[in-house]
Amino acid sequence: MKKTVTFIFISLLFISLSAQNKQLTINDVVIGSSNYSSFYPQKLNKLQWADTEHYSYVKDDSTLILSSTNGKEKAILTTNEIKAVDSSFTASKIPNYKWHNGQEIELFLKGKRLFYNPYKHSSWEINYPQDAKHLDLSYETKQLAYTIGNNLYYANSDNNQNVITNDPDTGIVNGQSVHRNEFGINKGIFWSPDGQSIAFYHKDESMVGDYPLVDVNAREAKATLIKYPMAGMASQQVSIGIYNTDNKTTTYLQTGKADDHYLTNIAWSPDNKTIYVAELNRAQDTLHFNSYNATDGHFIKTLFVETDKEYVEPLSPMLFLPHHPTQFIWQSRRDGYNHLYLYSTDGTLIRQITKGDWEVTDILGFDKNEKHVFISSTEKSYLERHTYAIDINKDAKTCLTKHKGYHKSKLSPEGKYVLDVWSDIEIPLVTDLISIKNDKSTTLLKADNPYQDYTLGQIKMLSVKSADGETDLACRMILPPNFDTSEKYPVIIYVYGGPHSQMMNSSWQGNVRKWQLYMAQKGYIMFCMDNRGTSYRGADFEQVIHRHLGKNEMEDQIKGYEYLTSLPYVDSDRIGIFGWSYGGFMTTSLMTHYPDAFKVGVAGGPVIDWSNYEIMYGERYMDTPQENPDGYAESNVCKYAKDLKGRLLIIHGGQDPTVVWQHSQKFLNECIKDGVQLDYFVYPNHQHNVRGQDRVHLMEKITRYFDDFL
Repeated sequence: MKKTVTFIFISLLFISLSAQNKQLTINDVVIGSSNYSSFYPQKLNKLQWADTEHYSYVKDDSTLILSSTNGKEKAILTTNEIKAVDSSFTASKIPNYKWHNGQEIELFLKGKRLFYNPYKHSSWEINYPQDAKHLDLSYETKQLAYTIGNNLYYANSDNNQNVITNDPDTGIVNGQSVHRNEFGINKGIFWSPDGQSIAFYHKDESMVGDYPLVDVNAREAKATLIKYPMAGMASQQVSIGIYNTDNKTTTYLQTGKADDHYLTNIAWSPDNKTIYVAELNRAQDTLHFNSYNATDGHFIKTLFVETDKEYVEPLSPMLFLPHHPTQFIWQSRRDGYNHLYLYSTDGTLIRQITKGDWEVTDILGFDKNEKHVFISSTEKSYLERHTYAIDINKDAKTCLTKHKGYHKSKLSPEGKYVLDVWSDIEIPLVTDLISIKNDKSTTLLKADNPYQDYTLGQIKMLSVKSADGETDLACRMILPPNFDTSEKYPVIIYVYGGPHSQMMNSSWQGNVRKWQLYMAQKGYIMFCMDNRGTSYRGADFEQVIHRHLGKNEMEDQIKGYEYLTSLPYVDSDRIGIFGWSYGGFMTTSLMTHYPDAFKVGVAGGPVIDWSNYEIMYGERYMDTPQENPDGYAESNVCKYAKDLKGRLLIIHGGQDPTVVWQHSQKFLNECIKDGVQLDYFVYPNHQHNVRGQDRVHLMEKITRYFDDFL
């Protein structure tokens, strides 16, 4: 009997140790072993506020739970109930949804928006065509605007389709985002607060040359033509139309010449009478914040002007105080960091609400009396995010999030509670309910570590001095499991390095990508750094890249390389680098500027020549090729192709509309001309990145390349 017990104990111990030494697979880290959520910490799915005292989330995919702030829960909607209301609904999961007034749930279904009141068991719907895109709802008037092709329409609850524009020329586009989605623009339809009018973008691209994307699937390959305005060339011309749903007429704002500025951050006044637009000149160094009469389109006044010797980049529209319709908050980096400014609609600056060497990253809302505005910011650390209540009228603030880490908060209506979803380097994910009045926090869910059965390498957060010696740059290093300081390890540097990016933060595992954990498990040291030019550290930190993209970024990355080669356990002869898009530009640039440093590189969708990149982004950071010929010449990687020594794989999507295929093919031509060998792979049916199941193929290709040559 004793032997049997011992055998069972040893067997259980073996099973336990085996379970804790499971190895990740390429499928695990790309799309998950069974679904896209594998290895993501457990969370309250589709969590949102229903009203002041209730929030909801989806449980077991098929049930919508309504929970009171006092902890009482009940099932408010199931998939079977949706099917009973709408026989066309056949899914097994609760669809995306949105609460309206705490009473009706808007369900996003295929070909319709279904509005269901779970208390009265009543419903209504708006149907729309299957080919409709860019949907935008006016809940107040039960109308849904959308685009089909290049034109704009709207439907109501009677399911009548109304035509707003009827432009036969496909070079004229209505109701879609403009200016290549720069300047915070992500939509092209803007309902008035009363739902009686629609402001919309009208874009004329006829003056922009046609750019071919080749579809190789046809019997005879066909070119899909897109409009791609390149730096220094003709740009799209944009205007703003105002459509009145009562008299069926359209008026255009009188914004002047359409070819010399950008119309950004459209906002309606609460009384529906005025449209506000942040207008940026093409040089992107001067912003006029203008108001227009929404009825006749006439210019009213310029409320203020912002200038910057490098560039001004508006990213957020004005935000009116809900109960003070003549006051609004404007976000600006005019003092070097993104902060909030309180204005009146006559253009008077009332006060700067926030200030300091840190950035506001989000506005969450207001409390009932509008005494406080709630924000997320980097005040404690540029790596962390915390939630604050800011007194609008005086210099006072309260931090609502007490744990160090990265917090994403949802403010309840009237500002009484916060749903705080947060993590830290070693804490997967926690969801807390915070009462603002009594500062009490209740944990709703604490996720287990989804990797608890796997042996992963240690993740270390550290810093390296920038090339100018003045700034600490955040770095992340992942060591292989069973790391031994007496051994020599190959290193892969993952790089992006461009604006609007932050690879490292204080969220769980340092915001690492799962593939990097997989590669560390295979025996690589994985390294990543946020160089100067990246985000959330103020204007000076980012704008150091202006007019010479790549220069300071590379110098900083080389400081990371020098740190690595100083470590006794790093094999300095086996250092590789990988990046995509701007990271592809950085990878190719580093491989050619520092040819003796990197043995292997993989560059995905790389920018090679910034004169072949789009106007809005390219001219912001480089000015035009005519204004900055030396900067464009120095950053053109073709110039350095002859210096490539290491093994380089370039990967490109054959139908990439963002970094067009021309970039990497120009580099290929230079390598051929210079007698330089490199490797090249194309994904014919993919755009700027490789999505879906094909991404497994992509990451296996990259993994094999490092395995074979590093």
